[in-house]
Amino acid sequence: MASVLRPTQVAGYTSAYAQAPKGILSLGTSWVKISIGNSHALAIKSDGTLYAWGLNTSGQLGDGTVVNKSSPVQVSGLWSNVSAGYNYSLGLTSTSLLYAWGDNSLSQLGTNDQVLRSSPTQIGTSSWNAVNAGPSHAAAIRSDKTLWVWGRNN
Repeated sequence: MASVLRPTQVAGYTSAYAQAPKGILSLGTSWVKISIGNSHALAIKSDGTLYAWGLNTSGQLGDGTVVNKSSPVQVSGLWSNVSAGYNYSLGLTSTSLLYAWGDNSLSQLGTNDQVLRSSPTQIGTSSWNAVNAGPSHAAAIRSDKTLWVWGRNN
């Protein structure tokens, strides 16, 4: 008979960090998207509001600070998609505009510089369909179906 794995057990391995999943009850149940970065998380509710929490040493939460948050904080704007990278974040607004924020030491924000940004910063004026943040590089698909990449290139 096959054994059933519990949330605190993975193929015979247990960890002091493993816990059963917990809900974020104070913000309701209308979550539609989530992305987990190196040490922060981003989640969108069905009304397009974006929340972020976790480490914020590079401004990756997008709340205009570099203060860590153990509880979700709302990021201004209405969002359709987000992607969390290694200490930076990318998002598409409800109007398909691309925004980036957080660490930019390897030009991963796509802003043609290496300046950290703690608030969402619009990237160009094009309309975008998809975005994905890697560890230190990013990719996005523009509405004309062309693929764009930027950031670390080694």
